[in-house]
Amino acid sequence: WDFLVSRILLPLAAGPFAALIGAYLLSRLARRGTPGEDSSKRFRITDWGSAAAVAYGRGVNDAPKMAALGVFFIFGTTEEATLISYLIVGMAVVAGSLVWGDRVAKTLVGRAAPLDRGQRVKAGAATAALLSAGAFFGDPFSATQISQGATAGAGKSKWGILRSSLRSMALAWLVTLPAAGILAIAISYFGARFWS
Repeated sequence: WDFLVSRILLPLAAGPFAALIGAYLLSRLARRGTPGEDSSKRFRITDWGSAAAVAYGRGVNDAPKMAALGVFFIFGTTEEATLISYLIVGMAVVAGSLVWGDRVAKTLVGRAAPLDRGQRVKAGAATAALLSAGAFFGDPFSATQISQGATAGAGKSKWGILRSSLRSMALAWLVTLPAAGILAIAISYFGARFWS
């Protein structure tokens, strides 16, 4: 239980608030505002770079979790065939992106808080930095909740965005985690009955 609380529950709970504070601090430090010409080439490159950094952060945060599950379930050990598991996960991510990735992207864009380009860059930078740091230290952050926290910290109407983010986080915690636990218990129970 100590491991579960300190290495899983605490990072999941604290991550969105750390992202909110990080994006808020970036907003305060970059008070100069956005350039007058919003479509400037430099600013577009910064916007795309921030989005690419978020994609990288999501990849280094999520891929190891999936690969670890693959090693455990496919090979029954935590030491052997890690590279094969990473290859399987990588191919599955690419295939999933090509097949249903547009649906996920449209859903995320449709639910995204309205941010101007400067706010998006700050939220993206905070998200990417926190996800990458979490991956480096082995903390399993929720990439979606980190992104929501950073959006709330960088947005102008912080309280409205924060309320919406907190509502979706609470729903995920109250539904997803217990459902995953119940499913794991059921699989463990039936697996023990069939394989013993």
